[in-house]
Amino acid sequence: MKIGLITGLLIAVAQMGIAQVTDTLGYSDFLTGTQVLYDSPNGGYAFGNNGYGDKAKAQSYFHDQSFVLRKVLLLFGDVKFESADSNSVVRVNVYDNYGTGVTSLGLSDSIAPDSVLGFVDIPVYQLVAGGSFTEASFAHDTIVIRDRFSIGIDLTMMSQGDTVGLISTTDGDAMGAFNSWELTSNNDWFTVEQPVYSWGLDVSLAIFPVIDVDDPAGIYQYEKRSLSVYPNPCVDQLMISNTDLKFAQLSIYDAQGREVMNMSNAKDIRSINVSDLQSGFYSITITNDQTQWSSKFVKTY
Repeated sequence: MKIGLITGLLIAVAQMGIAQVTDTLGYSDFLTGTQVLYDSPNGGYAFGNNGYGDKAKAQSYFHDQSFVLRKVLLLFGDVKFESADSNSVVRVNVYDNYGTGVTSLGLSDSIAPDSVLGFVDIPVYQLVAGGSFTEASFAHDTIVIRDRFSIGIDLTMMSQGDTVGLISTTDGDAMGAFNSWELTSNNDWFTVEQPVYSWGLDVSLAIFPVIDVDDPAGIYQYEKRSLSVYPNPCVDQLMISNTDLKFAQLSIYDAQGREVMNMSNAKDIRSINVSDLQSGFYSITITNDQTQWSSKFVKTY
């Protein structure tokens, strides 16, 4: 299904007019992989519209601090505007992630794209292909997000004859297998690495939210500090070096951004029993009043 590498992706983010924002999520990780445009065996593209009637593609993200979404950057490997219909559009959706989806492990709750928080329609004739960004601006809306969310493209409003294909990383380059999704013709969300009903590809899609955590939209900000933990990797007990650390909330998240442990209203803490966690990468946050400490660790057996 691979039809070639897409080059020319090293576009300076500053050139996109987004220097005032805090971060462009996923872009630096995406560039560590090899970019490719996957075709579909029955016409169209795996990560675009195709003969299977796929309705949407989405990429999930996790961010542990509230932010305002400013824009979304998309990389299309191919765009064909053959309908000449100015009403043919691709809709860029912002989803919360509380839906039911199917992964390689089976049916799971509260991990898939669900309710639409906001959207922007882009006419197909305005989409850019060949290694340059297409931009969907949310500058006129105040969409405040925290924790896990998804950005996706809805393909159902495209006119017959029009075709688009998103760039992705090459199979095996993804940063998390539960992060890339597609909505099938039966209105079911599947991870694209699901080998039976989807593509069986471990990839990340070229969908990058541009966020601003310093926006004056009434977002409550925490002072962020580093948390010292050891041993790292750990087996059963994760020790905290910060002395006399009191907290109101402690949370541990897995590599897919799912909260796997939560503790509240403890007076102090010196160690955490993580023996029940599966091996893998985790992040830990401790919140107290207006301060938030965070760190990452690896759990092994």
